[in-house]
Amino acid sequence: MKKLWLVLPALAAVSCGPRESAPPAVLTVTGDRTSEYEWQEGDSWRFLAWALLDADRGEGHEALAIMSGHRPDAALRPGTKVRLPIDPSMRAELDSRLTAARHVRTATALHEAGDDEASGRELMEAVEADPGWSIPRYDLALLMLERGRADSARELLEPVSSKPRAALLLGLIDWENDDVLAARRRLETAIATDAPQAEALAAAAIAYMVTGDSYLANRLWTRLLQDASAPSELRLMAVRFCLEGPGSRLP
Repeated sequence: MKKLWLVLPALAAVSCGPRESAPPAVLTVTGDRTSEYEWQEGDSWRFLAWALLDADRGEGHEALAIMSGHRPDAALRPGTKVRLPIDPSMRAELDSRLTAARHVRTATALHEAGDDEASGRELMEAVEADPGWSIPRYDLALLMLERGRADSARELLEPVSSKPRAALLLGLIDWENDDVLAARRRLETAIATDAPQAEALAAAAIAYMVTGDSYLANRLWTRLLQDASAPSELRLMAVRFCLEGPGSRLP
């Protein structure tokens, strides 16, 4: 079986942090009804946008600030009361999401410091705080995969399998289990978004090549080449396959 696991180092390099751009599971921004929120130490509008809007890198933080009656660049003091454009009926979901987001933020710092045991504990706390949010599940699954705990990672990801990043990891697990067709289906979910991960494009392209769909594979390699932000090793892989054509030997 050809290796799709070659994309795992690239995934691990971006673990534990703001990413996913899929629509939020429960929280909805509204312009007419608001919820009071007390600004916490370490908060920023970008952090809140990442958590509440599931914005990849906090996109939309300017609009969130303005809708809350503040300038996006305003430095608010902890304890400041703000009115977030979140319906009061979703107060419990708001609190759960922000609690989980703070655990993920702490996990990020611990991961970057090399303490993956403590990072994993923080991510588990995040999952318990907001079970429907895919980001802490994804980050924790990455740590599990790095330790060879693929079955545990699969179980953790299944409840959020419709999310692109979760689908990518599940596809890699299926691939390692020699279930190519299941992996292809998962990877098709992973790229079914306006801005799929470069790793998802590469993995899906390889899956298409293995299953004989060279046309679809070439389309994904071309998309990867056009993504200037993609990791250089993946873009070089795309160059190779685009130049060599359908007869290319897989990695």
